[in-house]
Amino acid sequence: MRSIAIVNQKGGCGKTTTAVNLSSILADAGQRVLLVDCDPQSHASMGLGLETDHLERSTYDLLMDPSLHVSDVAVPVTDTLDVVPSNVVLSAVEQQLSGRADRENKLRRKLDESEADYDYTFIDCPPSVGLLTFNAIVAASEAIVVMEPSYYSLHGAMKVMETIGLVRSQLGMSKRVRVLLTMYDGRTRFAREFLREARARFGREMFENTIRNTI
Repeated sequence: MRSIAIVNQKGGCGKTTTAVNLSSILADAGQRVLLVDCDPQSHASMGLGLETDHLERSTYDLLMDPSLHVSDVAVPVTDTLDVVPSNVVLSAVEQQLSGRADRENKLRRKLDESEADYDYTFIDCPPSVGLLTFNAIVAASEAIVVMEPSYYSLHGAMKVMETIGLVRSQLGMSKRVRVLLTMYDGRTRFAREFLREARARFGREMFENTIRNTI
């Protein structure tokens, strides 16, 4: 199973749209896909048609209840796409897990148990570098850092890169990282200059493709 965290500490740069679309496209192609919504705003869950105010179980329960497995929480969206949904209750996780031993491995242990059930797992992260994002980075074998053409977004991407470097060095985990530029409008000089600077900064870690700005 390939597990991929979709991250940036800045909001509004296309993380959720990227996570939902990649999950849907691969599921339509016949792959077994799990999307884990790790954002208390629950936009990925909403984007897949779930009523997040009336969830029986959520990402919060998966992280906090040792007896629950992914299969107990995942909601089928199609025959090949499941989502572990979230809601605002997930925002309590950071405080409730604060100070607990092994708190950064909660999600990894749950996903390891379900490795045989899926070909791909995508984790949609909140716009912050807190415990939820840290859990996602530890749990995933890869990360896609999503970035729009803005220097705030670039700053957020650099902070996420530092966090991933921390996971690599302190926990001894190998993580493949790629950077994806979204909302790109090549008609503007700023966007073209931003792309050149981003390619110079991230080199081979940056995807050749960009995602165009579109209504």
